[in-house]
Amino acid sequence: MPIHPGTVYFQIRWPSEGFPKAVETVFSGNVDADTWCTVSVLPKGCLQTDIASSDAQVTSIFQMMRIKGTGYAVLAFSWGDDGKPSCYINGAQLNTIEQATGRIFELVLRAEQKDESHPVVHVSDNTLAKASNNEWLFLETLRDMDARILRHSDYDLVRLSALIRQLLLDDVPLAHLVNRDLNVKIRFDVMVRQGPEPAELIEAKFQLFSLSPDGLVSERNTLDQFLGRAVLRMEKMEFSVKEVIRTVAHVLGGVHSGQAKNDLEEKLVQLESKIRAHGSPMPLYVIQDIAKVVVQAMLPIAAAIVTKYEK
Repeated sequence: MPIHPGTVYFQIRWPSEGFPKAVETVFSGNVDADTWCTVSVLPKGCLQTDIASSDAQVTSIFQMMRIKGTGYAVLAFSWGDDGKPSCYINGAQLNTIEQATGRIFELVLRAEQKDESHPVVHVSDNTLAKASNNEWLFLETLRDMDARILRHSDYDLVRLSALIRQLLLDDVPLAHLVNRDLNVKIRFDVMVRQGPEPAELIEAKFQLFSLSPDGLVSERNTLDQFLGRAVLRMEKMEFSVKEVIRTVAHVLGGVHSGQAKNDLEEKLVQLESKIRAHGSPMPLYVIQDIAKVVVQAMLPIAAAIVTKYEK
């Protein structure tokens, strides 16, 4: 029996000293009923994967790395029935040790995330009292989104989809209502996609494209570019930011629970039950990533409102 195609996606905090003195397992678990994946960090500065089924096991070792900074890394592995995975780390492709031919990968760790609650914008009671209804709702929406991103329970992530939809996708989006007079240029900072993608990754059954740069190299998107940006690929079908927001809001319960109306929505519903990332169903994990980018893009509008009333 061949190894089943699969994908794992997870985050690890990297020790400040760089690499462990002995082999350290950073991920180990079932991908499905017959497929097991183990990811290890080797003392010499390489990642190793072991993809196994009841009948076969494939070990892959990736190129040596040099660590810059302290913090954490996001890793994604996707493989076909040959058990040979493609590896992405913090959005960049990592070659196998054979493909690298001695080249060293410079790994820039992401800054440490803070767990404590922090308001996205400090708003005085005086500003909230003077703000229009739409401005008040906009400011409170951002604070609500920030709190839900930090708590990130499944319920919080589902509800985030409704808040994002209200800000960006309603017939008259709340962000546009508030920004009519302020005329702040809205731009969305997203991670630069490393490319071109290798053929084996394009053929993978599932693929996730990170959005939030978290200190890595970013590019600025307009609203239309952001909403049209692909965040997921499943069986060669791509899902845009807009499609994920609408499906989670309209089908998975963000606004109301409903039935999938097309193939894209049906595939996302399947993802909810089949693939999890950091403990959350995949579409909800993606909503959290989308929300981080949206909150940052809305901060200049929030700051303009505060300045308007606190001169």
